Amino acid sequence: MAPKPMLQRYHQAGNSKLHACFGICCNTALLQIGLEACAGCVKKLNTYTQHKQFGHAFTTTCALCHQWKLPLTLGDHTYRYSQPLELSFRSDASAGATLNTHAGKVNTSMLIHAWDEAWNKWIVTGTWTQKHVEVYFKVLTINDATSTGFVDHGRRYLLAREYRANADIIEDPNLRTDLESRLESNPADYEKPKHPPMWSLVELEQLPEAVMHLAMGVVKAVAKFVHQWAAARNKSPYLAERLNFCITMHVQYCRIGRFPMAKYSPLGKFPGWVADTFRTWWMWMPWLYSTLDSTTFAYARYAAPATIPTQWTGAECKRFLKSRAHPGYTKLKAPEAKAIIRSMSQLASWPPPEVIPPACSVSGPAIQEMVGHCHSLFKYLFAEPHSQKDEHAASAHAKLLLTTLTRLDRLMHPGLSPIHI
Repeated sequence: MAPKPMLQRYHQAGNSKLHACFGICCNTALLQIGLEACAGCVKKLNTYTQHKQFGHAFTTTCALCHQWKLPLTLGDHTYRYSQPLELSFRSDASAGATLNTHAGKVNTSMLIHAWDEAWNKWIVTGTWTQKHVEVYFKVLTINDATSTGFVDHGRRYLLAREYRANADIIEDPNLRTDLESRLESNPADYEKPKHPPMWSLVELEQLPEAVMHLAMGVVKAVAKFVHQWAAARNKSPYLAERLNFCITMHVQYCRIGRFPMAKYSPLGKFPGWVADTFRTWWMWMPWLYSTLDSTTFAYARYAAPATIPTQWTGAECKRFLKSRAHPGYTKLKAPEAKAIIRSMSQLASWPPPEVIPPACSVSGPAIQEMVGHCHSLFKYLFAEPHSQKDEHAASAHAKLLLTTLTRLDRLMHPGLSPIHI
């Protein structure tokens, strides 16, 4: 999710591998020591939460992982990368120089310094090129739109400077007249640009996304993950049916005004991803997903139609292709699917062996464990009255949620890039 306010702060948003969420710049894929909690720390976290030892924060030193903790102080050299973020990053850069080799905190003073430094070294002294400026800004998590605006200003400034020094560099009189008109009417476009005003108002760490929006994103991600798991087991309709039953019971017997909710459509789509329903989702998650450990969610092996392959319908052809993990089967139209089946049925190796989905390696109780941590995270995060114990509990369950979600995603999608957290 790429929150709109992040764009207004002139920083890379959620779709980037390197973004300044809460004023912290980190590329998790390049960390020498992983951000994900190791098996030993996960065991300690589980003991910590099971015994509800929330009177103190979970703190333990580990040489194998960072336990989902991010750098909180400027100049922290603990989070070293295995390789530089950008090989063309200038060694003489001063503002945020360590961010190319280490994850670290970013503040507005650093960004303003980098803005002035880039201008001086590119425009004034000429020791940097445009490429150096773009790489510099990228490492400091400044987004492409802001970087492009800075570069455009620099190009116009250089053009105006060269023209004032020697007007003959522009031979076309029409172009010369146009430039002179622009210099007179919009002189600010040919001067050093001011840094984004938001950087002078408040620090980045004071500009996180609203807690409500972050909670909505987490709950939606977990709910969709569960549905993907059920769909991979060919149980998506059954899951939607069970959820609709629970939602109907909730609407009929509970205070709907306090806990609004929508039902799944016949196509398995949930139309209620709005702010009012997210609170209901995280509160009712353990109940809504209480049947995931049922044998009904066991994977059902494919059963071929009684007719010969050349007589199969488009839907039957696509179901067969799905059971064989045929690439791109979801995008095939009925005639295309039929043509593929006709071609395959003529091969000596027909029928090809069934491919068991990787999701079958993830059990229902494992999914319920993830759901439980999501529920507990927000139960403690929004506890009233909020105490230090609630904060410690929410932090521990957040780490266990991230650990469980990452582990299950790795099982469901082997060989693919890790989930973007």
